[in-house]
Amino acid sequence: MAATIDCKNPSLVIVGHWNAAILNEPGWIAKNILEVPEGTQIDLSAVVVGNQVGPNQVSAEKQIWLFETFGLACTGQRLELFSRDIENRQPLYEAVARLTNLLPHTPARAVGTNFDVQVTGDISPITPAFETEEVFDTFGKIMTQDRSDGFEIFNDDLMELNGVGKVPSALNLTRKTDFKTVEMSFNYHLPIAGMESLSTLLGADPIGHWRDHALRVLSDCYGIDAVEYAYF
Repeated sequence: MAATIDCKNPSLVIVGHWNAAILNEPGWIAKNILEVPEGTQIDLSAVVVGNQVGPNQVSAEKQIWLFETFGLACTGQRLELFSRDIENRQPLYEAVARLTNLLPHTPARAVGTNFDVQVTGDISPITPAFETEEVFDTFGKIMTQDRSDGFEIFNDDLMELNGVGKVPSALNLTRKTDFKTVEMSFNYHLPIAGMESLSTLLGADPIGHWRDHALRVLSDCYGIDAVEYAYF
C-alpha cells in the first residue's frame, strides 16, 4: 500500500473577491509578486484545467501559472496556491504576503488548506474503516463508497496566531474508494476578516501545521505512516 499527497491540487485556497485580470497576467506576477527585475528572464510554464461540456468540447476552467517555487491560479472568487516543494513553503508565503501589501482592500473571507491523498496497492487493510452499520447485502454488491464528514477541530490542535490566540477551524474529510484505490481529501477551513488577518495567518505556517494534523489522521485512523508527494 502506497500513499501520495497530490500537490497538483492547491495547497492553499484564499476565498474572496480577487482581481482575476492582473492575477492571470504572468508579467504582473513576476514584477510585483516575485519582484523580478525588468528585462530579466525567468522559467515559466502553464497548465490549463478544463471541463468536458459536450462531445469533443472542453471549456477552460482556469490557468495555473507555474513558477520555480510555487504555482498560482485565480478564478475571481478563489486564489489558489500550489506547492512545488512542500518542505520549502516560505516562497509561497512570501508571495501571498506581497499580495496583502499590493491589494490590501481585497475582501478576503476564508482560507482553505488542502491535502488530497491517493492510496494504491493493497488497500484491503483500510477499506473496512469506511463501512457503516447499513446492510445492503440483499440488494446488490457495493461497487464504490463515498463518505464525507465535517469536524470541529479540538482546541489542542488549533493554530495559534500571534496576538490573536487559537482560532476555531474545521476539517472537511472525504473518502472515496472503488476497492482498487482510495482517494482522501482533507480540507481545513478557517474564516478570516480581510487581508490583515491573512498576513497574521501566514506566520503560523498553515500548510505545515495542518499537514502534521493530516498525517496524524492517516496514521491513527488508517495505519498509513509514510507518504510521498506528487508535483507539477
